[in-house]
This record gives sequence, C-alpha cells and structure tokens, in this order.
Amino acid sequence: RNMRAAHIPPERAERLAKLYADHQWATTQLRDQGLAAEIVATDQTYEADLRSTLGESGYVQFQAFTQTLPLQSITTDLAARLASVGSPLTAEQGDAVTDALIQHATDSTGKVDSKMLDWDAALQQVSGALTPVQMQYLQLLAETRRAQREVSSLQATR
Repeated sequence: RNMRAAHIPPERAERLAKLYADHQWATTQLRDQGLAAEIVATDQTYEADLRSTLGESGYVQFQAFTQTLPLQSITTDLAARLASVGSPLTAEQGDAVTDALIQHATDSTGKVDSKMLDWDAALQQVSGALTPVQMQYLQLLAETRRAQREVSSLQATR
C-alpha cells in the first residue's frame, strides 16, 4: 500500500513527498524554537500546497488515504515479522489484512480511526487468507496492540 493505492501519479507522489519533508522540517524547527503561531501558518501553507498539487477531489482522496496509514503500518509490521521467520506475506495477503483492518476501524460516517479497530472482526475476516503461522503472528500483534491501547488509556486517566 502506498500512494499508488491512493491513485496518486508518480510525479505528484514525488511532489507530495517533498512537501511533506519540507513541512516536517519546518515544523520541527519552529517547535524547537517555541514558535506556535508560526507552526499554524506553516500548517495552513502545507494544506494549501496539498490542495494546489492534488486538486480538491485529489486532496479529499489523499486525506482519506492518510487516515489509513496507522492501519497500513500494522500490516507492514506484520510483514516484517513474518519475513524474518520465513513466512512472508504475499501482496494479496497484505492487501487482505489492510482491507480488513480498515473495514473494522471505519465508523458509520466513513471516518477511519485505528483506536476504534475491532480486532476480533478483522481477525475473523482475514483468517481464510493467511496461513496458520501468519494468523498466529497477526493474533500476537493484535494482543500487543490491544495491551498498548489499554496502557495508554490507563495513563491518560491518571
């Protein structure tokens, strides 16, 4: 999954990567200097540059794509773990995992929120696409992510 999945042509993807890198660098510099108002202005410029590069409909698609990045990172993490034990994911399997995660983290308004991920439903949906070893690793990853979410929740209530 990458910008091709968001239907972004390579030449625009390069421009987006540069915009993103420049924005991250500027934001870091401003944050280090304690310049909050300038960060807001930088964010507004970045949003305007994204809209200019992608057009309004492309911008909406890109925003939807970026909402899925935390879920895509779960698939990337799983793929790395499985490759290290000699049971790599195929592209189709990776897409099936990502699609299941996105489907079960999408609310009724269409907003994707990884914190709302229904792991049980996602695991059930993808079980037929993975080997037993791959499924075991995904279940372990799910348990780890659930535990991390609980710890974060407990820390937030302190």
